[in-house]
Amino acid sequence: MATITGPTSVMCANARLDGYRNALTEAGIPVQEKYIRRGEFTQDSGYTLAMDLLEQDDRPTAIFAQSDFLAFGVYRAAHVLNLRIPQDLSVIGYDDIPTSQLLTPPLTTIAQPTSQMAAAAVHMIQDYRAGKSVDERLIMPTSLVLRESTAAPATL
Repeated sequence: MATITGPTSVMCANARLDGYRNALTEAGIPVQEKYIRRGEFTQDSGYTLAMDLLEQDDRPTAIFAQSDFLAFGVYRAAHVLNLRIPQDLSVIGYDDIPTSQLLTPPLTTIAQPTSQMAAAAVHMIQDYRAGKSVDERLIMPTSLVLRESTAAPATL
């Protein structure tokens, strides 16, 4: 399983990459640096980096695109290379933006509690303005939105 994430200057990109590494390690799967790519959280970056990954002789059977926009680029690369999703390549996104369910096939993705995040941000700003101490980092639970872009590898 490969991953495509954002730049090192973006905190969530680093956190998501750490999560990817930890999940593989906990599952007993070695982390292979050759399957990790960093770019921008854009469709074009997803396309370019997916092409790089998918044109390898030992291409991955799955790509965890750490934003839905990156996943859109992965879909485009798969189309150009005549790879079927999910039969030839599983794709997972992150953010569960509304258009992710409109892809063919609909994108499996990670949803964030955006309403709760926005409310927490407002409270943090209010507390800061009131001179109260504010936690700079808040971790909220995410959830997997299972759709049709993932399947077991054909070789299993």
